[in-house]
Amino acid sequence: MGDITVTVAVLSDQESEIVFEIPAVSRGVEPVWMKIENKGTIPYMLFPITIDENYYSPHEAARQVRYPLDDTSHSEVMEYFERNEIKHFTNPGETTSGFIYTIPDKGIKELAIYLIGPNTVKRSYFVFPVPGIKVDFEDVDFEGMYHANEIMELDETSLHKALEDLQCCTTNEAGADGDPLNLVVIGEIDEFLPYFLKQGWEVTEDIYVSSLFKEVKAFFLGSSYKYAPVSSLYVFNRGQDMALQKPRENIFRRNHLRLWFSNMKYEGKPVWVGQVSRDIGVSFSTKNWWLSNHEIDPDIDEARNFLTQDILLTHGVKKFGYVRAMELASEEEPMRNFMDQPIYTDGLRAIFVFTDRHIDIVDLELFHWEWPFHYGELHKAFKEENIHKTQKKE
Repeated sequence: MGDITVTVAVLSDQESEIVFEIPAVSRGVEPVWMKIENKGTIPYMLFPITIDENYYSPHEAARQVRYPLDDTSHSEVMEYFERNEIKHFTNPGETTSGFIYTIPDKGIKELAIYLIGPNTVKRSYFVFPVPGIKVDFEDVDFEGMYHANEIMELDETSLHKALEDLQCCTTNEAGADGDPLNLVVIGEIDEFLPYFLKQGWEVTEDIYVSSLFKEVKAFFLGSSYKYAPVSSLYVFNRGQDMALQKPRENIFRRNHLRLWFSNMKYEGKPVWVGQVSRDIGVSFSTKNWWLSNHEIDPDIDEARNFLTQDILLTHGVKKFGYVRAMELASEEEPMRNFMDQPIYTDGLRAIFVFTDRHIDIVDLELFHWEWPFHYGELHKAFKEENIHKTQKKE
């Protein structure tokens, strides 16, 4: 961040007990420690609301963590929390440190640090593993997944061809076609994951007894379960390496995406192949022993377009475009996945190249390969209108 250095740590229950003499996390407060070193010539103001829009004040945090029977009095706890809160202003040549009192997260905690100075903004993003759930990609060895001689370093031309040559769709374990691969993410995990988390996408739990119990409970109660496990689809002869979901009012309705780590690299960044769809309900099915199945929106492009809007608004994407994945499948003649669900699509997959810099959407670079039909027609009409205006002037 140039003349600003930010150091961040998220305290566990054990660490907060050492610092505050109280296991704060299990009582509903996750202390985030920060140190801000300002080596520049202008002051900066910290915006804690970007770290947690529901962060606690010191008084509120003290009230939250202290039980009535605790030995330490409320006034002592409150005074300690207040004294150790980080200052919001850091003057030139100054170093400030202290705590922000946040709502606990499970599995992954994303922190967006915004420092505002005169005519400037400094942004930084951090992702921390935190206890609470076992995240599905927690034990995946991404570094050891491919040998060095298997890695393909691609330029824009070879990336285009490689993405077009990919299989069209996910499969089940037996190899039958599933949902279309309609997404490509390019970047390191710590580059793209904070932006998804910032937009309300959640990590998913691994499949084990506890998570299955919570999913069954949410299913029968019709409640939400924002870390619900995602069933496996297959690419590169394996189930997804990572899944994310954007939960809604109950477990039957959510957007979810699956990502597979490929052996391709573009501009030195890993290429992830993905699939995104929207669950819109549950239907009866004899294909599963539990006699039901999540029903996805047959207009698979809608989920892709939703994701596109969501992620481009984060300002974390530096280049974007589309590549041909398969032939068009119309509403009148849809394709069908291995669950016999109808799917129609324009056959394109969206590509996002992530960066750790803030990119205004008007400065976005584009892959000039393909474009969805409606946008293509709009672009054509706009171009023809400009030609017509130019001719009239002449």
